[in-house]
Amino acid sequence: MVDRPVRVLPVIHTNQFFRRSKRGGRLSRQKIEAIARNLQLELWSRRSEFFPNRTFESPLEILEPSLAFGALGYQFKSGTSIGQHSQDNVTFEVAGLIDPSRNRVQISRQFPPAIRNFTAAHELGHAILHHNLGLHRDRALDGSAGSGTRDRTELEADIFATYFLMPSKQVRKSFTQIFQTEKFELNEQTAFALNAGDYDSIRARCGTVRDLSRILANAKQYNGANIVSLAELYRVSVEAMAIRLEELDLLRI
Repeated sequence: MVDRPVRVLPVIHTNQFFRRSKRGGRLSRQKIEAIARNLQLELWSRRSEFFPNRTFESPLEILEPSLAFGALGYQFKSGTSIGQHSQDNVTFEVAGLIDPSRNRVQISRQFPPAIRNFTAAHELGHAILHHNLGLHRDRALDGSAGSGTRDRTELEADIFATYFLMPSKQVRKSFTQIFQTEKFELNEQTAFALNAGDYDSIRARCGTVRDLSRILANAKQYNGANIVSLAELYRVSVEAMAIRLEELDLLRI
């Protein structure tokens, strides 16, 4: 019997994207976005090498944290429960756990898909940005946490998750395809196209830009056609997508 050679799977090394200075320091949003973008490009350009048994029809399909973890050499698991953890006198159900020293990550199925997806992308941020993190547990995350309540490490992982799951180029392209404009403005015509009531009723519901961005993030019809909402398309919460639309300056009231 002849032994078959063991196929060595390709692995992306995190240090090819990022080296934090010995002094540490806060990363800019621009730097984190560039890191996330470089990872996406690496996964897409080498998709046949990393995922030989899978066919991709769109770059959006590569925006899956479990795929990225596999390419980084991590063991990715999801389970019914990861248990509970106490921190700052508060006990919470653990949604995500990462152990960089063992290249392991776990995501709890206790939470809705959008939360699981963002939590997994958050852990991916830790894997790329925070090499010395050690065993770390996270609460459920959906991308809507304010920066004022997050410490530096958690905020950086949140920002990475946002850019990895909702890259600016792809979101802009999807937005333009759905709403047939590069910047949505609420008026009589667009209110009718949304099929969510007349202009006055929608305008009354939109006291802020966030109100309108939520409607657009969750829209399932436009201009007489059924559509997959942006939140569903990118597998994120409505709130996370609404915030992203505002960051990209894609709408105005």
